[in-house]
Amino acid sequence: AVSPPRASNLQIAAAGGGTFVAMSALTAIDLALGHTLGSDTVILIAPMAATASLIFGAPAAPFSQPRNVIGGHFASAVVGASTYKLLLAFPALKPLGAALASSGAVGIMMLSKCLHPPSAATALLGVLGPEWVRDCGFQYAIHSSAGATVLVAVGVLVNNKIHSQKYPIYWW
Repeated sequence: AVSPPRASNLQIAAAGGGTFVAMSALTAIDLALGHTLGSDTVILIAPMAATASLIFGAPAAPFSQPRNVIGGHFASAVVGASTYKLLLAFPALKPLGAALASSGAVGIMMLSKCLHPPSAATALLGVLGPEWVRDCGFQYAIHSSAGATVLVAVGVLVNNKIHSQKYPIYWW
């Protein structure tokens, strides 16, 4: 098998620039919401950087489409929060909770036709993440899907208006 060709310099610059704009927008919104709500972090979680890399680096890929991005983060956050709540009484099972959350998220995303690989980490954060994630319970699903929605919105603007790439290929 032959390795696929490297992206052009323009594609690389567009993907890097789009990711920069999207993560900057997400950070600005997160800071504003955090200040308003009195929280350090609201919608900026590590898996969002991986999501941005897909939206701008592979905008035509099925994993990059809005249904997969938003639905994947929402479903995975619900699975992560559910797993944490179920295993709350058994702290020694925390490593099993991580495995259950990640694998459960993949299964739910596949069943709902919204597989988005970075979202498996969203589920993992629901179990092993910082205290604020665990404390917000099922609201974590709203936080993560709001962050994903910001990335999709920036992806639509940047990919279509600035880079002349069609995004999304389909919405839902």
